[in-house]
Amino acid sequence: MYNREEKNRMIGLIQSYAEDLGVEEMGSIVTEQVMDYIVELIKPHIYNDALFDVNKVLKAYQNQLEDALYVLEKSTGR
Repeated sequence: MYNREEKNRMIGLIQSYAEDLGVEEMGSIVTEQVMDYIVELIKPHIYNDALFDVNKVLKAYQNQLEDALYVLEKSTGR
């Protein structure tokens, strides 16, 4: 999902946020475990939201294609 460098940066951000909230110092291992737990909790929701967003985009493209095809229709003289 993310490389080690990104994960370490996120761990640092979480630790800084926890300190700002007044939480006593969290070690890197605990912070990583908490982060992994939260990611597992929210991952299905983010995935489903992404699918929903992709579906909206595909429907918009489909509507544009239908409009373009309608413009190409030839008159049958009726």
